[in-house]
Amino acid sequence: MAASSRKCPKAFDSYVRGKLLGSGAFANVYACRKSDDEEQIFAVKAVDLHAMRLSGRGERELKKLQREASILKRVKAHANVVQFVDLVESEDWYLFILEFVQGGNLLQTITKRQGLKEFEVLCIFRQLVDGLQHLHNEDVIHRDLKLENILVVQEGSAKREFKVKITDFGLSKEVGDGMSAACSMVGSPKYVAPEVIALGEHDFKADLWSLGILLFVLLGNRFPFDGNSQAAKESQEKVDAELFKMAVSEPARLVLLGLLRHKAEERLSLETLSSHEWLTSVSSSTPKGKRRKLTAQSSAPSPRSPSAAMHLQAASAGSRDLVCAVAASSAAMAIATVATPNHPEIATQNRRRSWVDCTPEVAEANFNSQQEKLQQLITRGFDSTMAEVALASADWNVDTAILMLEG
Repeated sequence: MAASSRKCPKAFDSYVRGKLLGSGAFANVYACRKSDDEEQIFAVKAVDLHAMRLSGRGERELKKLQREASILKRVKAHANVVQFVDLVESEDWYLFILEFVQGGNLLQTITKRQGLKEFEVLCIFRQLVDGLQHLHNEDVIHRDLKLENILVVQEGSAKREFKVKITDFGLSKEVGDGMSAACSMVGSPKYVAPEVIALGEHDFKADLWSLGILLFVLLGNRFPFDGNSQAAKESQEKVDAELFKMAVSEPARLVLLGLLRHKAEERLSLETLSSHEWLTSVSSSTPKGKRRKLTAQSSAPSPRSPSAAMHLQAASAGSRDLVCAVAASSAAMAIATVATPNHPEIATQNRRRSWVDCTPEVAEANFNSQQEKLQQLITRGFDSTMAEVALASADWNVDTAILMLEG
């Protein structure tokens, strides 16, 4: 399934297309703006319906697109959920107008920083609990919580805290009166819940397992069992033993033990999580000095080999959807979707610079270069979708992508 090689129209509805940000199976992601406003920058995920029809799965994939659009339109605004802006439809294109962000996703962040401190993870986790609770209150099961789908609005430092949002509703499911039950085997293998693998009916609790895996990776800078097997396929005893090996504070361990339960009914609810000792231990606005105290009370970070970041990226690169979802690559979506349209933290001149930081000729050259690199990996026998994810995670370095795919 090759990436879409066609460009969406330069102008569509009241928008103007800008530089290419990334590409996916049937979609490319571009910067865009209103034709009468040069300051406000958005992103457009342009889905090529023509290429989709030629794949032989056009009708099925279009239904998924329509479901994603329905969810994006219906979900109310929330500080920790990415916001939908607009949808433009034509005979050959499905154009999602989304918020624009330059902060990347959590996989990129923890790879760059070689992991996070526990107080930083706590700050992020609180926001994920709040965002997920909002989605569940809106009768939406996300079904694909993972590092790549958590976008970083603001990276944490000594003087400011992380701000994150949940994104990508390509596999999400609306439930409730008049809706069919959630039964499909969907999600990313490393994060998927046991009941989903069993092909049984699942509900909101499937997201809680994925949240637990995500928390494990944030705290440990690795997947359970080092990514060599799916935690959902291991026994409860082995999962518990893996959690007890982690060098984290006891309250954090108790959260992990409460989320990673094979029996869905035993998992901590989001309401219980919100009042849990770990989440209420320190205010999200705690001064720098108190945060250091919390870190000192926590156990030391687990030892990490120099190649830990590579192993984490490689494992995430292998976490592919079990069903084909029409979406741009995770890295592209991370660039494309975050913050409210009137973003308070990004100065106007920076938003403007993001639009003009390369000429159309440079954008065209970058696009062609990415397609050539993708074709190199396909020629070597790698699956096109897997190759694209690896290239995006490796910042389009072919050699690094090959190491990730072979590792």
